[in-house]
Amino acid sequence: MSATTTTAPPKPPPTGPPPKPNGVTAQQRQQTRKNVNAGNPNVKVEPTAPPDPVTMYESVRNRIAALEEAEVTGEEEERRHAEEARASVRGAPDSVIQTKYIELFQEMKRLEREHAKERQKLTKDKDAAKTQYNKLSQAKTKVESLARELQKENRKLREDTRGLTLSFEKARDEINQVKDELVQRQLARPPFFARKPLQENGAQQSADIVVKVVCKFRAELFFKISRKTKLTRLFTAWESRMEVSPEQHGKKQSSKSANFIFTHAGRTVDWDQTPDEAGIENNDVIMAVELMDLTLADSEENPPNKLLLKKFPLEEDEAERAVEEMYDAVVRERLKDVLRRYELREKHFEAVVRSKELEVLLARARVEEQKGCVEAARRVARAAEQQNAALQAELEDMQLQEAVVAGKIQQCLQALGKSSLTDPSPAAARIVRDVLREHLEMRARTIEQNANQNSGDDAS
Repeated sequence: MSATTTTAPPKPPPTGPPPKPNGVTAQQRQQTRKNVNAGNPNVKVEPTAPPDPVTMYESVRNRIAALEEAEVTGEEEERRHAEEARASVRGAPDSVIQTKYIELFQEMKRLEREHAKERQKLTKDKDAAKTQYNKLSQAKTKVESLARELQKENRKLREDTRGLTLSFEKARDEINQVKDELVQRQLARPPFFARKPLQENGAQQSADIVVKVVCKFRAELFFKISRKTKLTRLFTAWESRMEVSPEQHGKKQSSKSANFIFTHAGRTVDWDQTPDEAGIENNDVIMAVELMDLTLADSEENPPNKLLLKKFPLEEDEAERAVEEMYDAVVRERLKDVLRRYELREKHFEAVVRSKELEVLLARARVEEQKGCVEAARRVARAAEQQNAALQAELEDMQLQEAVVAGKIQQCLQALGKSSLTDPSPAAARIVRDVLREHLEMRARTIEQNANQNSGDDAS
């Protein structure tokens, strides 16, 4: 059994003179050559020398010669291995050669199947790792978008808090200003009839209201009146119930020249106004202050005026205290209104701050949840990488073992070729068979141990 191998002769190296340089000078080549960093002001541009054609030709020639020499060396080595294999099996029986060939072929097929399984497993692991990497990338993108949203929300919260703080400071300044005005008015004690009427365009209601009219020195009366009815009717009914001087009984009284001045919340109320126009609500109090006209001339024909049935104090201190109490009642009503508005604004501010705090807590919880998911995905990716590294090491170990087996087979074949001339018995074949069987059993135990270890790791 002989075979001849034919090899192609190596290619001769390039011959001939080197190419002549062109007529372009080095300075012209340097000017025509473009530099990629010429337009970048941050990079210092250094002049580069043009390549020499002679040097390039020599380098290309040496490279071609080295490649051809390497090709010739590889072919000679293959030819030498083939000659050694033929010499080892020369003179051996065909049955022995066929048996060894069949065993080697079976071993090769088994190794190919194992390699295919390992390759398939590595491919699956690679796909799984790639999937985990994609998931991690998506999670990272989500976390970054969530972080940007949180930054926007935080910026918005700071702006809202700043605005609320400014509004709170403004409200506090307004309250302090109102308090100062009330103190100044209390010190100045302006007359009630000098106040401007209250004009507020509030929402009008059609239901009737009950109004309390109070005179400090006379009585307290309750009147039920419609919101659309003018206050002239109410004030006329009040004056009709009060006692007047005898000289005023004989004179015709008009609704506009009244004996009382009526105030509501510290402001004079006009007779032609309605409760809605004056801002009077249900169960409000109207203060009645009697106006004594001293401009009338004294008449001897008329008898002296009788003393009015009043509870007016005769002492100056008591009178001053009574006026202060009336003024305090008006101021108290105004302060109650201001404080009620301030409390409503504070409640609104607290509700807004609480809602923003809840939003921040929810955003933080979402961030923590995303961080946990990212950490879990990273752990899975690290475990997959470690498993891939272990499988790669196992594959390299198997390849080394295959090389060792191939060396043993080659030694056995060489021993078989040497002993076949002196000992025609199949002892060498049995030795090779025993060595191969021992190696196969060792490989089977190794694969079984690795499978058990991998199953234990997956279970944990």
